[in-house]
Amino acid sequence: MKRLLTSFFCAGMLLGAGAFADDMAKKDSMGMHKDHDKMMKDCVAQAEAKKDGMSKDDIKKSCRDQTKMKKDEMKKDDAMKKPS
Repeated sequence: MKRLLTSFFCAGMLLGAGAFADDMAKKDSMGMHKDHDKMMKDCVAQAEAKKDGMSKDDIKKSCRDQTKMKKDEMKKDDAMKKPS
């Protein structure tokens, strides 16, 4: 009986830890999405303020590329900060 209860307890702990980790991953991805949106909006606003004759599509492409580069740099910096 003790083995059965111990097994159920361990299984419950593993499932609970997995659910918690999954929830934290969702929160991290939501935060990254908000950061991406803010970076895009800031970039588009700056490009439109320059008034250099670029079309809306060209501005969005340029900002998408810049935002992707910034995100890649941030990921690279985070990876370097984490000890292996």
